[in-house]
Amino acid sequence: MSRPPTQKVMPQEIESLYKEHNIWERIEESELTSEPVVEKDAPARIAPGGLSRILKHADLDGRHIATTHIILDANGLTVHHDSKDILVDGIRYTRP
Repeated sequence: MSRPPTQKVMPQEIESLYKEHNIWERIEESELTSEPVVEKDAPARIAPGGLSRILKHADLDGRHIATTHIILDANGLTVHHDSKDILVDGIRYTRP
């Protein structure tokens, strides 16, 4: 399967697309899966003893829909997240 075309947009636009397409609700309702990209795990600079992690969110057919960066504290709680990209109507919107 070929990669979709990409369009660079400001981070606020990606956040708006996440909201518009109910990404967080769809994850909570198990309409999307979230898998860590463990080879990208790194110590978190803003949370001593924590972890910086990339999550890939996919639909139930396994198609990559969105990517999120999260910071986990030493207890495993999310203390920060930011949306990195989202696939909408065949276009992957990503940060510059």
